Amino acid sequence: MFRILKLALGILLLTVVFVTAQEQRRGPVYAQEPYEQRNSFGLFLGLNYNQHSANFTGAEWGEDLIPNCCPRFEKGQGIGLVFGGFYSFPIMPSFDISIRLHYSELNALLSKEENVKVWNSAGEQRDGIFEHTVDAKISSAGIMPLIKFYSTDNLALMAGFRAGVLLGKTFAQKEEITSPSWGGFDASGSRTRHEVSGDIPNASSIDFAAVLGVSYSLPMGKSYEWFIEPEAFYILGLAPLASNLSWNANAISGGISIKYAPRKIIPAIKAPNEAPLPPLPPPPKPPKFNAFITAVSVEADGTESPVSKIRVEEFLSRRIHPLLNYVFFDEGSADIPKKYSRMSEKEKDAFSPNFLANLKTMEVYYQVLNIVGNRMKRFPNTTLNLIGCNSNQGVEAGNLNLSKKRAENVKDFLIKEWGIDPERISVEAKNLPDVPSNATRKEGIEENRRVEMRSDFNEILFEPVAVRDTIRNTNPPILRFKPSASSDVGIKSWKVITYQGDILLKVFEGKGQPPAVLELNLQEEQEYVPLLNQDYKYKLVI
Repeated sequence: MFRILKLALGILLLTVVFVTAQEQRRGPVYAQEPYEQRNSFGLFLGLNYNQHSANFTGAEWGEDLIPNCCPRFEKGQGIGLVFGGFYSFPIMPSFDISIRLHYSELNALLSKEENVKVWNSAGEQRDGIFEHTVDAKISSAGIMPLIKFYSTDNLALMAGFRAGVLLGKTFAQKEEITSPSWGGFDASGSRTRHEVSGDIPNASSIDFAAVLGVSYSLPMGKSYEWFIEPEAFYILGLAPLASNLSWNANAISGGISIKYAPRKIIPAIKAPNEAPLPPLPPPPKPPKFNAFITAVSVEADGTESPVSKIRVEEFLSRRIHPLLNYVFFDEGSADIPKKYSRMSEKEKDAFSPNFLANLKTMEVYYQVLNIVGNRMKRFPNTTLNLIGCNSNQGVEAGNLNLSKKRAENVKDFLIKEWGIDPERISVEAKNLPDVPSNATRKEGIEENRRVEMRSDFNEILFEPVAVRDTIRNTNPPILRFKPSASSDVGIKSWKVITYQGDILLKVFEGKGQPPAVLELNLQEEQEYVPLLNQDYKYKLVI
């Protein structure tokens, strides 16, 4: 927020410097009085002192999905940035209509204290106080129409409303012991609990509020075209922030705006025109250039034909993949095999069951560590027990150190890749599993080289994975493009671009002369299948 604030202040400062320089350079004669009503536009920047009014319990807030035992949230405060642009025009003497486009931050911290029993180091309970907090990060963008009444040339009273959509709708909650300075919620000594973050449950998508305000115009120079206007507003939230809660965002807002209200200028008498300059010599003739491209459809048997339509059929399916709670290892090795996939930070942030769409059952299984890590992160009360095992044959016979190292490597994966608290994961080691596979067969020996994952929360951590797949069949299955280009000065690079409306699809590109044939297999490259009921277009760029 402070980066945006500094950028906006820099823009306003540059505007002031620019206006001051312009005022020193020109001195036209105006046809309008300095404060005569006229059209204007500009930018505004300010801060919201957000005052949330609430009336809901922790149970109503979490709806059994988010643990929260607050007896009742009632209020919250916070600071947020507000900025945007406006356009104003007069409708009658002393009255303007001002249309504002805005971005507003409605952030606030809701808190409530509650008496609780605290455990001391001797295992005894004492009276204490802990605080429930919900840190809400909410932003709004939309329109703010205002009626401005000028009681004097400079002072304006404003009334209107703010309407828009809620963009950011996230929260972070926790419950923390604030008094005394020792002890915890239980015998373990933990001073915090129920730490959860994510999207606000049942968050509204609409922002609507009543607005009252006042502003004062200060001219920035002798032209009376540029003004700086300190302004203040009171904003009363009328739409709840969550559909199932009594929770509204009010605010006291203050800031400044830079307004430009151009005045009609009486034109000056023009000086006689100077003699025209001699004509420029004719430009050199452009080099010869020729380029064109055609496209045909290709059937499965390779037959070409003119393409006039592309038919796309979509098939939607829902698949359930059971989740095996084992991680298998190579003989004599404690390293997690590479087939168990790892993810980038961006992929972890976007991870969901649909991330596994179009994968086969075994490919889904090789995501088991990412699935368990994601679920443990979403459900911070879950714990995990890792039991390392070996085949108890050959180099693994009686090798408990190998079994333990396998379990520790799985634990390290969950800690390093997903940030799981080490205290939530326990490790055991044994030779054969409690229920070993058939050790007389090769497959059974391989299955005994494993780490078993167990939990009191199996229904959460190891529930089957449900994904939705979309399969598209296209007719024709292949499009064949035939570009051709020639130039007296040669060709540096080329592109063949396919698109629908504003959506860019497949792009072929290269250096030098384009190839005679380019093929797009829509059946295999389904990300480039056209999905809109619009013309499918292509072009050659040289």
